[in-house]
Amino acid sequence: MLYSLRSRLIVLLALALLPAGTLAVVQAIANYKQVIALTERNLLQSSAIVASEEKNEIVDARDTLQELAGLGEIVAFTPGDCGEALSRMRSETQDRYKDLMAFRADGALACSTNRDRPQNFARDEWFVRTLQNDTFTVTGNVLIPESPDPILLATLPLHAPDGEVIGMVGAVLRETWLKAIVHRDDGQSLANTSVAVLDHRGQVMAESAAGAASGDWL
Repeated sequence: MLYSLRSRLIVLLALALLPAGTLAVVQAIANYKQVIALTERNLLQSSAIVASEEKNEIVDARDTLQELAGLGEIVAFTPGDCGEALSRMRSETQDRYKDLMAFRADGALACSTNRDRPQNFARDEWFVRTLQNDTFTVTGNVLIPESPDPILLATLPLHAPDGEVIGMVGAVLRETWLKAIVHRDDGQSLANTSVAVLDHRGQVMAESAAGAASGDWL
């Protein structure tokens, strides 16, 4: 009799707690969904901010190259003056770029802020594509001599007065601007946060995470 009464009390107690328990589960699920939605919204907002900052860097690189393309000593590849013009521009942009370069149409490096040895890039895919497209181009994961790691390279064709393409100017973007995006104001890295620049084909052009160009974290 005692056992039967105890069983009944347990059942009644369970039934009494069931609505509260169910409500707690429902509330927990609702809270979880709300947190997920808030996280996704914050990520979208952060992505929009990062995309704007990245776009500004690339637009600035384009403006810099356009200014270089308008200089007579660059278009004429004047020995000495060509390199001085590049160095002056690099100084004016507060060393924003790792290197500024001018190339002849045959791929020969005419002048540079970092490179003194004769080099030719006529067969490099980024060089060929810039000449073919005849427009401002940004290429990621570019390997060039004397650069141990892949670089993000912006290029712009040079034109003679008659419109003929006679070469191009290029700017090597520093990776620090990309890494700085995932740091707080106090300089500390944001936990579990990475940023990547992808091209229209979905290939990683540059990223802030270790192992650049792999894109494994994506």
